[in-house]
Amino acid sequence: MTVLILGGSGKTGRLVVEQLLAQNISVHVVVRSTDDFHALLPEHMSHINQLIITEASISNLSAQVLNELVSGCSTVISCLGHNMSFKGIYGQPRRLVTDSVKRICQSIKHTADNNVPVKFILMNTTGNQNIKAGE
Repeated sequence: MTVLILGGSGKTGRLVVEQLLAQNISVHVVVRSTDDFHALLPEHMSHINQLIITEASISNLSAQVLNELVSGCSTVISCLGHNMSFKGIYGQPRRLVTDSVKRICQSIKHTADNNVPVKFILMNTTGNQNIKAGE
Protein backbone atom coordinates (compact mmCIF):
# COMPACT_ATOMS: atom_id res chain seq x y z
CA MET A 1 0.00 0.00 0.00
CA THR A 2 0.92 3.62 -0.42
CA VAL A 3 1.36 6.35 2.19
CA LEU A 4 0.06 9.80 1.26
CA ILE A 5 2.09 12.69 2.69
CA LEU A 6 0.68 16.22 2.77
CA GLY A 7 3.27 18.94 3.21
CA GLY A 8 6.19 16.77 2.19
CA SER A 9 8.56 19.62 1.38
CA GLY A 10 8.63 21.09 4.90
CA LYS A 11 11.20 20.25 7.54
CA THR A 12 9.06 17.51 9.12
CA GLY A 13 7.59 16.24 5.86
CA ARG A 14 10.99 15.74 4.24
CA LEU A 15 12.11 13.59 7.17
CA VAL A 16 8.95 11.48 7.00
CA VAL A 17 9.35 10.94 3.24
CA GLU A 18 13.03 10.08 3.69
CA GLN A 19 12.30 7.50 6.38
CA LEU A 20 9.48 5.86 4.43
CA LEU A 21 11.54 5.60 1.24
CA ALA A 22 14.46 4.14 3.22
CA GLN A 23 12.04 1.40 4.37
CA ASN A 24 10.97 0.68 0.76
CA ILE A 25 7.47 2.03 1.36
CA SER A 26 5.63 3.59 -1.60
CA VAL A 27 5.02 7.29 -1.04
CA HIS A 28 2.70 9.76 -2.75
CA VAL A 29 3.62 13.27 -1.68
CA VAL A 30 1.69 16.51 -2.18
CA VAL A 31 3.87 19.63 -2.25
CA ARG A 32 3.18 23.24 -3.21
CA SER A 33 6.38 23.42 -5.22
CA THR A 34 8.55 20.65 -6.56
CA ASP A 35 11.49 23.07 -6.76
CA ASP A 36 12.06 22.91 -3.00
CA PHE A 37 11.30 19.22 -2.81
CA HIS A 38 13.77 18.02 -5.45
CA ALA A 39 16.70 18.73 -3.11
CA LEU A 40 15.65 15.56 -1.25
CA LEU A 41 15.59 13.30 -4.30
CA PRO A 42 19.26 12.71 -5.18
CA GLU A 43 19.85 11.00 -1.85
CA HIS A 44 17.12 8.44 -2.60
CA MET A 45 17.42 7.91 -6.34
CA SER A 46 17.39 4.13 -5.80
CA HIS A 47 13.87 4.50 -4.38
CA ILE A 48 12.60 6.95 -7.01
CA ASN A 49 10.21 4.35 -8.46
CA GLN A 50 8.42 4.29 -5.08
CA LEU A 51 7.73 8.02 -5.13
CA ILE A 52 4.86 9.91 -6.78
CA ILE A 53 4.88 13.69 -6.52
CA THR A 54 1.81 15.89 -6.93
CA GLU A 55 2.49 19.61 -7.14
CA ALA A 56 -0.56 21.41 -5.71
CA SER A 57 -1.82 23.55 -2.89
CA ILE A 58 -3.99 21.35 -0.69
CA SER A 59 -6.40 24.27 -0.19
CA ASN A 60 -7.10 24.43 -3.93
CA LEU A 61 -7.75 20.74 -4.55
CA SER A 62 -11.32 19.67 -5.26
CA ALA A 63 -13.04 17.00 -3.17
CA GLN A 64 -12.83 14.65 -6.16
CA VAL A 65 -9.06 15.09 -6.48
CA LEU A 66 -8.61 14.58 -2.71
CA ASN A 67 -10.68 11.40 -2.93
CA GLU A 68 -8.44 10.18 -5.76
CA LEU A 69 -5.30 10.96 -3.75
CA VAL A 70 -6.58 9.09 -0.69
CA SER A 71 -7.94 6.13 -2.65
CA GLY A 72 -5.62 3.15 -2.36
CA CYS A 73 -3.60 4.61 0.52
CA SER A 74 -3.18 2.71 3.76
CA THR A 75 -2.04 5.81 5.63
CA VAL A 76 -2.36 9.57 5.28
CA ILE A 77 0.19 11.70 7.11
CA SER A 78 -0.34 15.44 7.35
CA CYS A 79 2.85 17.40 7.92
CA LEU A 80 1.13 20.68 7.09
CA GLY A 81 1.99 23.62 9.24
CA HIS A 82 2.72 27.30 9.32
CA ASN A 83 6.11 28.96 9.11
CA MET A 84 7.16 29.97 12.60
CA SER A 85 6.98 33.70 11.97
CA PHE A 86 4.33 36.32 12.72
CA LYS A 87 3.15 36.30 9.09
CA GLY A 88 3.31 32.51 8.95
CA ILE A 89 1.22 32.02 12.07
CA TYR A 90 -1.31 34.83 11.66
CA GLY A 91 -1.31 35.29 7.87
CA GLN A 92 -3.22 33.40 5.20
CA PRO A 93 -4.17 30.62 5.00
CA ARG A 94 -5.12 31.11 8.64
CA ARG A 95 -6.86 27.75 9.14
CA LEU A 96 -4.70 25.64 6.80
CA VAL A 97 -4.27 22.68 9.12
CA THR A 98 -7.81 22.64 10.52
CA ASP A 99 -9.49 22.98 7.14
CA SER A 100 -7.18 20.47 5.47
CA VAL A 101 -7.68 17.87 8.21
CA LYS A 102 -11.46 18.16 7.89
CA ARG A 103 -11.28 17.72 4.13
CA ILE A 104 -8.86 14.79 4.29
CA CYS A 105 -10.99 13.02 6.92
CA GLN A 106 -14.02 13.46 4.66
CA SER A 107 -12.06 11.92 1.78
CA ILE A 108 -10.93 9.02 3.96
CA LYS A 109 -14.53 8.42 5.01
CA HIS A 110 -15.76 8.71 1.41
CA THR A 111 -13.19 6.31 -0.04
CA ALA A 112 -12.87 3.92 2.91
CA ASP A 113 -13.17 0.21 2.42
CA ASN A 114 -14.77 -1.01 5.65
CA ASN A 115 -12.45 -4.03 5.66
CA VAL A 116 -9.26 -1.94 5.33
CA PRO A 117 -8.94 0.98 7.76
CA VAL A 118 -6.95 4.04 6.70
CA LYS A 119 -4.63 5.46 9.35
CA PHE A 120 -4.45 9.23 9.70
CA ILE A 121 -1.41 10.77 11.37
CA LEU A 122 -1.29 14.50 12.15
CA MET A 123 2.10 16.12 12.66
CA ASN A 124 2.23 19.90 12.76
CA THR A 125 3.19 23.06 14.59
CA THR A 126 -0.38 23.88 15.56
CA GLY A 127 -1.88 23.02 18.92
CA ASN A 128 -4.85 20.65 18.58
CA GLN A 129 -7.77 20.13 20.89
CA ASN A 130 -10.14 17.19 21.00
CA ILE A 131 -13.24 18.72 22.59
CA LYS A 132 -15.07 15.37 22.66
CA ALA A 133 -12.25 13.91 24.77
CA GLY A 134 -12.39 16.85 27.19
CA GLU A 135 -9.05 18.33 26.12
